[in-house]
Amino acid sequence: MVDLTEEEKAELRQLDTIHALHAFEGSRYDHQDADGQSMVSKRAQDYPPLRRAMVQAHPETGQEVLFINEQFTRAIADWPEAASQQRLATLFRQARQSKYHVRFRWQKHSVAIWDNRATQHYAVTDYGDAPRRLHRVTVQGERAQ
Repeated sequence: MVDLTEEEKAELRQLDTIHALHAFEGSRYDHQDADGQSMVSKRAQDYPPLRRAMVQAHPETGQEVLFINEQFTRAIADWPEAASQQRLATLFRQARQSKYHVRFRWQKHSVAIWDNRATQHYAVTDYGDAPRRLHRVTVQGERAQ
């Protein structure tokens, strides 16, 4: 929220967003079950969309963060679809600016840890055929309000 105007911050603090798992449906991370149904679609039925405040305070630092990301934030709640998508696209575009990036250079035995409560993660697949072993660990945190 660093580069947003005070007016933009005030507006965003009043908004809720809708987050849903189905962002990866049909992607390379999805596959079909024996009946031809998307596994992501089936899994998303167990985790229905959630409504969350767009601006949240980090529970440890108290710093305000935008709780949005391109993979899971589907809409701004109670906004017309076109306006919602346009506003989210503007925010996502701003988050993609290089001045906000940290680029981790992998080396043998590297470990990277980040806090998804205040980080936009985008994995760059620029390592060709080099082997990598990845393990994702998710720590159970705060519950949606």
